[in-house]
Amino acid sequence: MDKPEKRRKKHLTGKTVLLCLFLIFFVYIGINFMVNSGGSLTTYMAREGELDESFTVDGFIFKNQKVLYAPEDGYIECAVEESGRVGKNGIIAYIYENDAPINVKNRIREIEDKLKELSENDRSISASENDSIRLEQDVSEKITEIAALVRDNDMEGLLEIKDELNEIVEARRRISGDGKSNQEIEEELKAEKAELEKKYDMTRLTISTDTAGSFTARIDGLEEVLDGSKVEEITQSYLSNIKAGDESDNSESKVKKGSPIGKVVDTYSWYFAATVEKDMVNSLNPGDSVRLKFLDSSDNIIDGSVYQISDENEGKAVLIIKSAGYVDNLYSMSMARVEVIKKTHEGMRIPAKAIRVNDGKKGVYILSGNKVKFREAKVYYMNEEWAVVSRDDEKGLKLYDSVVVGGSNIYEGKVVR
Repeated sequence: MDKPEKRRKKHLTGKTVLLCLFLIFFVYIGINFMVNSGGSLTTYMAREGELDESFTVDGFIFKNQKVLYAPEDGYIECAVEESGRVGKNGIIAYIYENDAPINVKNRIREIEDKLKELSENDRSISASENDSIRLEQDVSEKITEIAALVRDNDMEGLLEIKDELNEIVEARRRISGDGKSNQEIEEELKAEKAELEKKYDMTRLTISTDTAGSFTARIDGLEEVLDGSKVEEITQSYLSNIKAGDESDNSESKVKKGSPIGKVVDTYSWYFAATVEKDMVNSLNPGDSVRLKFLDSSDNIIDGSVYQISDENEGKAVLIIKSAGYVDNLYSMSMARVEVIKKTHEGMRIPAKAIRVNDGKKGVYILSGNKVKFREAKVYYMNEEWAVVSRDDEKGLKLYDSVVVGGSNIYEGKVVR
């Protein structure tokens, strides 16, 4: 073999070796990258937060309530707004023998409101009515208040001042003899009311209540089985036998003698009762404070306390919660879907899947610079989505740490490029 041929073979051998070295180098780099990076990491910034320990259940509302019935056939007109308060012996509604035009009913209602207003005005102004100097001082004071209210853009306050000034002007008229007196106005209104009632034959019966509370015209037929007096009788079978009723609203309709026209509900206290899985209430005892959120009614969260927890039966128990809180439509409501909040945990709020175990210790991995580090953390509470853990500014998890949520092959000291 001549020298040029030997040099050519030697050159090819050198290139082959160099190529193999490059291949080995790149394979090593690739393996090292995959081992150390494990793909991209996803992180979550640790922040202070809270998490409710709760469960959701369908249940029934028991309350002290008295159903009112129509004394005669006729047309009912409620004298109290829905969920409005009424005192003992207060008027709930009227039963008319004949159905008068709505504009006539509205006019009579206006007259009654005006008569009530005049009676209240008489009491509030009587002390100043015969003192013109005092009235002048009152006007001066109100003008000063108006300036302040205008500056603060307090429209509600300005409307109140307007009404008060009207009362003062009326009092000055009475003192000066200008305009009609309250007594004259009252006599005219009463005469107009009597004429309307006679013309449209508006003979009516008054329905009142001997108990105070809130009135609702909504009836569903469950008033007896869900009365507050039944609380001590509640069992799993009692609740399972309750069937949904047919709700009716008798606020503006013709009624028959003996038919229900509404109910007065005691607003002092009521009960929520439901059959639950026993393990849901293992941490609760009678007297414990809880909070309730009515999911189909409003966003209000109200306070309550555990009244009773029945013994376990086939893995279930009856939970009864007592409360005096108010939510929309509470007094007409018989059934509700409620979130029962047993406890609210506070700490660092992070995704639940960030919780890991390293060397038998529970905590989280964080990204510090380009390195992964493990931080111990006590888990206060965790559900499927979130966890609330302890915060330790010295050696544990800190506020705004980048907590590793996702990624493969995560370990202490891993370098992330």
